[in-house]
Amino acid sequence: MPNDGGKQTYEGAAQRIADVLRGIVDSEERQARVGYHHMGATLSDAILQAGLNYRTVVLPRVTQILASYPDADTTTKFQRLLSDVGPNKVLRWSHPEKINRLMDLVGLLYERNLETEPQLAMWLWSASAAAELRAIKGIGPKTIDYLKILVGLPAVAVDRHILSLFRLAGLQFTRYDAVASVFCMAAEILHVQPQVLDGIVWENFSKQARPRLLEAAGSC
Repeated sequence: MPNDGGKQTYEGAAQRIADVLRGIVDSEERQARVGYHHMGATLSDAILQAGLNYRTVVLPRVTQILASYPDADTTTKFQRLLSDVGPNKVLRWSHPEKINRLMDLVGLLYERNLETEPQLAMWLWSASAAAELRAIKGIGPKTIDYLKILVGLPAVAVDRHILSLFRLAGLQFTRYDAVASVFCMAAEILHVQPQVLDGIVWENFSKQARPRLLEAAGSC
């Protein structure tokens, strides 16, 4: 297995991450994220999240979609809504980059007859799904893994918080697949699903809990 962490092994790095997070994980509820059961909200969340503040920018827009367009719960219904109302109004977003990305994603899923979250989850397990999604401009491995999390699959979306955790733990892994592999191994050591551990890390880092993590890292 390739290693971008120098002399650090995947196993040793995973143990280090597990040691840093153990006390925090033990104090948190180990519950997987509950899906929206609404394709409009799920796909909007997946596309908007990259590079934006989730609490102040993404979540209010997703919540608004759920409240204003409860019937847009399948791919076809959401595509019709985007056509009738306009994606700018639905997302409350003006920049074309994310708009185009969302329209391309909805179009792909419509062509594949993927109407619901369970159908999307099954497709995401397939060998071709990642390549088809990566063909959409702006969709990379993090968005694909985040989409998996949204539909209830075990995955980790490597973001700046997880990379900060690795730096905090003194680890040199930087390549996406290497970080994801180590993180999933740490989740296994901690007997927690990787998407749950992902959420715990996000909650702590996004709430500026760095001193707590520094203390945990220093005590290992």
